[in-house]
Amino acid sequence: MLLIRLPQDNFVTSCRFCLVVKDSPSKICCPGGNGRPILAPALARVRKEDEAVKALILEALDVIRSDDFDRYFDLFTDDAVWMMPSTYKDVHRDEARSFYRFTQKFRFDQETAVEEVVVSEDYAYVRVSFDGYLRPKFDDGSPPMRSVSRHIWILRRLSDGSWKIARDIWNTPKAKN
Repeated sequence: MLLIRLPQDNFVTSCRFCLVVKDSPSKICCPGGNGRPILAPALARVRKEDEAVKALILEALDVIRSDDFDRYFDLFTDDAVWMMPSTYKDVHRDEARSFYRFTQKFRFDQETAVEEVVVSEDYAYVRVSFDGYLRPKFDDGSPPMRSVSRHIWILRRLSDGSWKIARDIWNTPKAKN
């Protein structure tokens, strides 16, 4: 098992506890901001062989905030499963694409906390939280909608050595006041 640390030279500090990925809209915050070091404990160390896991996580965070959300599905395995809140039904890629069609009209404006990353052989998991708003892309008069979610991404190493997300398990807790 391995906890991942992203090299500090990839970041600029946006506050005492948050980081902004250089040349990217991604912002990674330490959970709680309660005196923890600038890099979240989950981002503890990167071994050379785990660089692809780090790259996949950062790419996913970039795509989520981009205007080209369709690229998000390229980051998933062909047999990917989404386990969405409050349902027993597994959702597969085509249904997930349909669910996420709302991103054609809204963009994510959220802080992201990568709380845990563990790599073990051909699997890895990422515990990540998003807290912010969905903002309309075209109608400046519409108010933003609150958007809070906590995810477990299960990643799988493919036969070519690349990594993709195989499972997205998430819930939608009540927003902090």
